[in-house]
Amino acid sequence: GRQQTQDNKPVIIIEALHKTNNGSQGLPCRIWLAEKDLGILRIETYRSVTTPNATAASHQIPTIKIVNEFDMLHKGIRFPSRLTYEEAIIDATGKKVVKASGQVTFSDYKFYRIGNPTGN
Repeated sequence: GRQQTQDNKPVIIIEALHKTNNGSQGLPCRIWLAEKDLGILRIETYRSVTTPNATAASHQIPTIKIVNEFDMLHKGIRFPSRLTYEEAIIDATGKKVVKASGQVTFSDYKFYRIGNPTGN
């Protein structure tokens, strides 16, 4: 892993590769851990591929980036705060063209206790 900072706090970045059910190569990802408690701060999954004929739009394979952020902390457990998605290509002039994107924000968490809190 590599050490960097996020919001001026030390983090450890781990690079990994997803396993697929059929044994083919999965998408690479980067995982940001808080150095202090090793809590997951961010998971970034990406695919960036170029083809030999990348100038022809029909032969371009889009780059995909999915980011999960875990900024909500409750009783030592991190919860998702945001998920972003972007799919883009590089056009014939070398410019990045975003074909699709989206974002989901998680907020207003409510926590409930179910069952007998005394354990009896």
